[in-house]
Amino acid sequence: MIFPKLLIPTILIALSPQIEPHQTAVARLEKAASAIGARDLRSIEYSGTAVSYWLGQSPTPNAPWPEAPNNPIGYTALINYETSSRRLEKVRGQGGRERRGVQAVVERVAWDEIGAIVRPAAFAADERWLQIWVTPHGFVQAGLSSNPRLVAEASGIAPSTEISFLLNEKFHVRGWIDSQNLVRQVDTWIGDSEGYFGVMGDLLIETFYSEYQEFQGFRFPTRIVQNWGGYPFMEITVEEVVRNPPVDIQVPDSIREGTAEPFPFTAQIEPLAEGVWYLTGTLWHSIAVEFDKHLVVIEAPFSQDRSIAVINELQRTVPGKPIKYVINTHHHFDHSGGLRVYAAHGATIITHEINRQFFEQAFSAPRTLVPDLLARSGMRLELHTFSDELVLADETRTLELYHLSGSQHATGMVMAYLPAEKLLIEADVFNPPPPGTPIPSPLDPEVLNLVRNIQVRSLNVEQIVPLHGQPVAMADLLKASGPEK
Repeated sequence: MIFPKLLIPTILIALSPQIEPHQTAVARLEKAASAIGARDLRSIEYSGTAVSYWLGQSPTPNAPWPEAPNNPIGYTALINYETSSRRLEKVRGQGGRERRGVQAVVERVAWDEIGAIVRPAAFAADERWLQIWVTPHGFVQAGLSSNPRLVAEASGIAPSTEISFLLNEKFHVRGWIDSQNLVRQVDTWIGDSEGYFGVMGDLLIETFYSEYQEFQGFRFPTRIVQNWGGYPFMEITVEEVVRNPPVDIQVPDSIREGTAEPFPFTAQIEPLAEGVWYLTGTLWHSIAVEFDKHLVVIEAPFSQDRSIAVINELQRTVPGKPIKYVINTHHHFDHSGGLRVYAAHGATIITHEINRQFFEQAFSAPRTLVPDLLARSGMRLELHTFSDELVLADETRTLELYHLSGSQHATGMVMAYLPAEKLLIEADVFNPPPPGTPIPSPLDPEVLNLVRNIQVRSLNVEQIVPLHGQPVAMADLLKASGPEK
């Protein structure tokens, strides 16, 4: 895993005493503007196909993001540089049908459109806004309107000039211009405490541009590769480019007026057994287990907001009992995005040892752009890992944790078992269908692997409690597993 370093190099290449680094940077940007046609460019539309990758979903920690399904996707970006607005449409083939999704931003107002559904996406506002200014033409325009400094001039096989500047007095941007005055790479960083991006702290976004071609009197790359956190996130093949098209992106009324339904980060609590609670959300759930003097929470999914909702609900339901441990089932971002909130409250994070290095690096990464609760609290991370099994017990309760070996979804997967209640808690490997719907048969290999793990460990399970979906009787799962059980 490559973690970002926010410190922009300050050592400048020796220049003529009469020439300031700022003046040299401006001169290089002016040449680039002429070479790629950035002057008088008000808007742009480029389209083609893309291969996307799933951020934070690698089967093994510190491995590249896996390729997303339904690739390649249709990709169309509309940008208005004058209004700092962008509309990105992605078209995926899914089940023989097209699924269209729009990600949009105007200044710092961001939203998503999926069919007729319009939802605010405040957590992505900075990232989408920055995507405007890391395009080759956006970089040149932003650099000329900022206070750019030439950082270094490299010579050799591919001579280039590195230029950096601070955008909006907050975001570090650096780019490289080659000997042909073409922008070849632009880097920046994003921060997030409320959503999916925040697991790795200030997240490095690198964008590489190649295979420039002429389009309507200006030049644009036909190959774009963007890395997030050191690994490919999007690979775009540009087929068509339009210069200065009419681009009038308007914030929807429901977003501007604040009436659009946001993505809910609620935590509805219901008992599963005496002293065991199911904290359900829209897509992600958690489990709370009461011990004599403390609570244990299983899973802290998605975001800071989601964890705050869970903690508030537990404080109302079980007042006076601190959360001593939070169990992480695996490193995927949608299942670890809320862990740092518990650390800020003094809880120890328990996960499999395979995940240790990932979390140590992720939690120590800088969070200067959007400091979260843990960064502001001054608390230290307390991380405890185990290899095969771990038992948490006192006079009132026993909770057993096991490595779910053989999982291809995540190598460091953990499942939890309450022997007295005969409940097995798992994430992702078995996502049951809605109530009243038969379990699909034959079972997915990950589900069969879960059944094998339960049987190998001789666990007396009566009910499986998933962290996606609803509880299912173990007997029903065994029935669906057929002769392979």
